[in-house]
Amino acid sequence: MAFQLSLYEQARVFDALQDTLSYDQLSPAERHQFVLNFTFGDEQDPLVWTARQADTDAGTALALYWHLSPAYWSQYASAEEASADVSFADYQLLKEIEANYLAGFYLNRNYSFDPSEFIAEGGAEEPADGNELMRRASPGARFARQDPEVVLFAESGLFEGLASGELPTAGLRFSVSALDD
Repeated sequence: MAFQLSLYEQARVFDALQDTLSYDQLSPAERHQFVLNFTFGDEQDPLVWTARQADTDAGTALALYWHLSPAYWSQYASAEEASADVSFADYQLLKEIEANYLAGFYLNRNYSFDPSEFIAEGGAEEPADGNELMRRASPGARFARQDPEVVLFAESGLFEGLASGELPTAGLRFSVSALDD
């Protein structure tokens, strides 16, 4: 069975992605979609915070782990060797998530993430080595990425009568506050 967020929850994820709602206000389900929609780059605070929350779902932690490119980091034999890399903070976070995941820190197991699907879709390369448990799908319901912008406009009724392929989503913005009007 697949899991999906409500329109209101999608709006909250969208607002967090746009920095108009603090990521620490998101529920575990919203956090899962936040991670799947996050643009990985320099901003690491939301990822670190998410990785350090015991109520973060194991599937969310696994998704975050794979978004941090374990194949790239497998080229380094040690943390000392990896420390010269400009993205060393990503390596440290990846190792923290792996340790937490393997230790059972993430108690919730509601949302499945399957690394093999992520790899097949071109989201990551498979590392040559690494822990087998990090390669297995996490338990829980399938909870695929939902694009909050597209979902919000499709479900809002603003474009009733248009086929889904005709929805003019490019450049449009929508937020929780718009739902209150």
